[in-house]
Amino acid sequence: MTFVLLLTLLCLAVPVYVYFGYPALLWLLTRGLPDITHRRGEQKPSVALVISCYNEEGVIREKLQNALELDYPQGLLQIIVVSDGSDDGTDEAVKEFEDERIVLIRQEGRLGKTMGINLAMEQIKADITVFSDANALYATDAISKLVRNFADLDVGYVVGAALYTDGNEGASAQNENLYWRYELAIKAMESRLHSVVGGDGAIYGIRTKLWEPLQQQDINDFVNPLQIIAKGYRGVFDADARCFEETAGDFDREVARKERIVNRSIRGLMRVGRVMNPVKTGVFAFEVISHKLLRWLIPLFLLVGVVGSVILAFAGFGLFKLVTAGTVLILVLTLAGHLSVNRNKLPAWIATPYYFVMVNGYAVRGIVKALQGRTQVTWNSARNTETGDVQSDMQVSKLRVLQFITPAGFYGAERWVLALANNINRDDVICDLAVTRESPDQDLSVAEYYPSNDGQQVHYLDMKGRFDFRVVARLCEVIRNRQIDVIHTHGYKSDILGLLAAKRAGIACVSTPHGFAGNVGFKLATFIRIGTHMLRYFDQVVPLSEELMDDMKRFKVPETKTSFIRNGVDLKEIDAALASLPQDKNTDNDSRIIGFIGQLIPRKGIPDLIDVYDQLYQREPDLRLQLLGDGSQRQELERQAAELSSGNAVQFLGFRSDRLELLSKFNLFVMTSSLEGIPRCMMEAMAVGVPVVAYDIPGVDQLVEHGETGLLAPFGDKAVLAACCEQVLGDPELAAALSHNAREMVNERYSAARMANEYEVLFRKLTGKVKDIPSPQRGVS
Repeated sequence: MTFVLLLTLLCLAVPVYVYFGYPALLWLLTRGLPDITHRRGEQKPSVALVISCYNEEGVIREKLQNALELDYPQGLLQIIVVSDGSDDGTDEAVKEFEDERIVLIRQEGRLGKTMGINLAMEQIKADITVFSDANALYATDAISKLVRNFADLDVGYVVGAALYTDGNEGASAQNENLYWRYELAIKAMESRLHSVVGGDGAIYGIRTKLWEPLQQQDINDFVNPLQIIAKGYRGVFDADARCFEETAGDFDREVARKERIVNRSIRGLMRVGRVMNPVKTGVFAFEVISHKLLRWLIPLFLLVGVVGSVILAFAGFGLFKLVTAGTVLILVLTLAGHLSVNRNKLPAWIATPYYFVMVNGYAVRGIVKALQGRTQVTWNSARNTETGDVQSDMQVSKLRVLQFITPAGFYGAERWVLALANNINRDDVICDLAVTRESPDQDLSVAEYYPSNDGQQVHYLDMKGRFDFRVVARLCEVIRNRQIDVIHTHGYKSDILGLLAAKRAGIACVSTPHGFAGNVGFKLATFIRIGTHMLRYFDQVVPLSEELMDDMKRFKVPETKTSFIRNGVDLKEIDAALASLPQDKNTDNDSRIIGFIGQLIPRKGIPDLIDVYDQLYQREPDLRLQLLGDGSQRQELERQAAELSSGNAVQFLGFRSDRLELLSKFNLFVMTSSLEGIPRCMMEAMAVGVPVVAYDIPGVDQLVEHGETGLLAPFGDKAVLAACCEQVLGDPELAAALSHNAREMVNERYSAARMANEYEVLFRKLTGKVKDIPSPQRGVS
């Protein structure tokens, strides 16, 4: 019970510290402190005023007139209006102003405020950039007051005071006003101590040279100031630089807005997490943790504190009986507010607890969505929204995906990555590739063959040892520079490193398990177990087979985090390869060929294949066996073949870039694996038109229906496997029927085009960048 008592006291103390202790501590630390935060000057640098808007036709004229009347030299002020796909006449209203200082930038497709600002910043040459909202009316000297602070060369951004007027007298307006007066007092003290935490979208300015492009999910007036702090600059608050806004007054929309703010802010803070390191940012780390991080986590602390209070109350602790009673009272008042017909007219004694509970409840939703990698990138202001469904505004924009793999050769997983990149819709998706470079002789064919046109890039990450956690930092750099929305990993090493990078960068992460090794050494098995444990923390895990789906349950991956998308082969690549080949299959003395493509490792069961081939060779001496691939077992297999009478007819061809040409010459494809996902090499054989015979194992059985699309033998039964091979080789009509059925099945169900479409839908669902995606013409499941 002592532990419960201490935990409860700690969890209840955090909200008290955040709301009361932190402001009091700031007051004590800044009391009597010299005012060194504003080394002001009278210089007049060039200024660009950026006004972001979506469907603001009702206020934009007044805003522009207000901007034109600002007390700032005309030749030094440019007014840029960024319209995020407005369709209510906003753009036309802007064009009514003929003043050359006003520039309209229209962003098509509702990509969100942040992307609009990115677009505007590409064109700005002014010394200082000031950001504003369409409904924020500036005092005539607001710009002058802001820019005077940049006389201090240590200042990177300046935040003004947004004052809210009671245009609406509702409960939300009253609580928002109270909240903002409280916030302004904290900002003033933070600025006096070191730096104000974050900006204010209504009125804040930066040195233009310090701007970094933001990711679409970033809140610009929070992440951008953090980036500036990370560069070694300070941010100050100037209470004399004022603007005025009307509070929205709509209770439901205001509390729902908190979810969006918390969701995007947490992801932003995770992405610029270095500002929380006191070694790098000093006092600012204390400010951002106290003011932002702990405040966002308050609902979680309260939840644990309330549960602990109930337990302690039943254990006889009198103080916690009062806490429990107070909690019940607050919840009753909240319920009363929730059931009220008009929540905007609640009395203060109901409105205040209702507002507090609802805001923290929505904050929890924002935190959960942030951990799930979900975010909202567009918004509707309360002035132009007719529905309370805030999430309905998610819109389409270009999606940026980073495929991450640690190549072990050029086998199934590597070819899968290529198939996805070659078939993804490049008009709407930029799909980069990151590969680890671990040794001089490493096979990096996947990077060499990766399509790098249409803006896609390949990133090589040097890596030493099985795990080099410096790769995480390099991945984060790629994510930041390329503005990646989703990282997609393949294999246990990329799963571990990619997940850490995704969480640090605050983006969505998806894993596609291609299969798990069977009998391996203790060290490798340990790493694989770590990788499978990490899968439960991904936003989505997409196994390639139903058998692997069952493995996800064993690895305790929640069902809500698993999706099944069928594997697929690149039919475009196969069609092109077949079109360039001669019609006759065999040119070498009409010898027939049994073949296999894949890694030469124990779980592929190649010794069984060689033994079966040796039996067939005794009856047909012209029959050859071709093994395409390489691996740890190759030398052992070569020794096994050399000891057989058929040894000279067993060809170890290694990795071949012309695998499809060689595959097309096979008369039979045989697979003797003990463990597979859905084998890509078998799908390619089927698509090329080669009949297949295999052991009946999970994964293979999803491709091969015995007697229809191939023949199956019980696992380990070499006699039955040899009989199946003889049956196909000895019956041309059967071979033709099996290959025809298999090819049709692959074309219909296992095309890479269909697979890529389904992955794009999944990626967009995770990021909020939704759109209608047409089905491919070939390969619709």
